Amino acid sequence: QDVAELQALGEAAIGWSDNLQSSPDTPAPGVPAKTAGAFLVLSPGVALSARSGASIQRLGYTYSASLYFGQSSANTSTHRLEYRGLFELSRRASMVLGASGTQSRPYAASTVVPASANQLSAAAPGRDAFLTTMLDESLSVDATPRTRVWQGTRVGFGVPLATEAPRTL
Repeated sequence: QDVAELQALGEAAIGWSDNLQSSPDTPAPGVPAKTAGAFLVLSPGVALSARSGASIQRLGYTYSASLYFGQSSANTSTHRLEYRGLFELSRRASMVLGASGTQSRPYAASTVVPASANQLSAAAPGRDAFLTTMLDESLSVDATPRTRVWQGTRVGFGVPLATEAPRTL
């Protein structure tokens, strides 16, 4: 029986950090010094899940905002779109496929991410946005009743969305 379900998701957290902008002990010119303070993370989202025959698939979107009290220059926002599919290939073999894309402003991933996030994207301090993409797959086979063999691959790529940011490959 085919089943589809739409879910509203939400997460909120409040916390304190002794280094809101993840600055080094001795900051380089243009990098802010360490500053302590409180922050609030709000993460609403939506997910569509579908089960059909021997597969379960999920497509989700999450917006995350990190708000720093007294340090608005460190405020960030992140958009994340992700897909995950589980496919039963046979009684003894299954495959998981996944893809995600995250667009984030500086500091978004280096300070705080929602607990539900499974990807940590690095961002260099600055004012430009970054795009991080990930693709993954894993194959699991029950070779014998007591032996399971698996194989997995994950590939990621990140790029600044403006030319002013440093490029790293």
